[in-house]
Amino acid sequence: MQNKSLLMSLLAGILGAVIVLGAQSLMKPAPTEGTTDVADEFGSNVREFLVANPEVIIEALQKHQENQQQAQLDAASEVIKAQAAAIFTNPASPVMGNPNGSATVVEFFDYNCGYCRRAAPDVEKLKAEDANLRVVHKHLPILGPESLEATKVALAARMQDPTIYEKLHHAFMKHEGKLDSTTIETLARESGANWEKILVDKESDAIKDEVKANYDIAQKLGLTGTPGFIVGTQFLPGAQPLEALKAAIVTARTPPAGSEPAAENTTADAPAVAPESTAVVPEAAPEAATPETPPAAPAE
Repeated sequence: MQNKSLLMSLLAGILGAVIVLGAQSLMKPAPTEGTTDVADEFGSNVREFLVANPEVIIEALQKHQENQQQAQLDAASEVIKAQAAAIFTNPASPVMGNPNGSATVVEFFDYNCGYCRRAAPDVEKLKAEDANLRVVHKHLPILGPESLEATKVALAARMQDPTIYEKLHHAFMKHEGKLDSTTIETLARESGANWEKILVDKESDAIKDEVKANYDIAQKLGLTGTPGFIVGTQFLPGAQPLEALKAAIVTARTPPAGSEPAAENTTADAPAVAPESTAVVPEAAPEAATPETPPAAPAE
């Protein structure tokens, strides 16, 4: 996948150089009979130019990647505005931190995702340092049936008591190694959940609908792996440095230029400005393999 992407970007860079040279050749006198074939001469000029200036290919490659990333962020910003209610205020999505906070961080995650587990302490640090931060959980189990089972059990635990859900969520995130059915049950019981009730509730339509809704949002955003974050109208795919998340929160709380300061900015009122340190979902991660296309909801 990564090599294919690199090849396509490289071809795009070469094409850009060809266009430049083609424009230059159009300004030259038209060839007459007996001169070198135009196509051969043009191809030779392109080759000589690229051999003599290989940095052009690198620059074109970098620009192409930047344009693709920015286009994705711009498109995602529009999706966030259109889907604000489903993203920020769906009552089926667990909320942690301050439920009435002045800024909201939405996190898409999978309990078996190594990157999500490494991001968990940063999210906890954000909550601990910011009493006005609201964190919305969007379960996106894309790493197999065990991930889906962990999600369903966690959401079923929330039906019993949000406090039990919070304990179980932390237990899942702190677990080392892949979660299996035995571990999931053990951690649920240790968190205080009624396991017999969970077995019933985890198959409820409400939980199935919540998971499917998260898949739908992820597809519309173009999110192809976990974790992923939304802050204001900023879409931050992939593992994010703590400082990048902090910068996004500051932006979400900053009213647009020329407007009156808003009392709250918990949904989509912030300008679509992504921090420079925005990370891209890794294309090949040993702990969290990223699918080539946005995830589809599991079959019932």
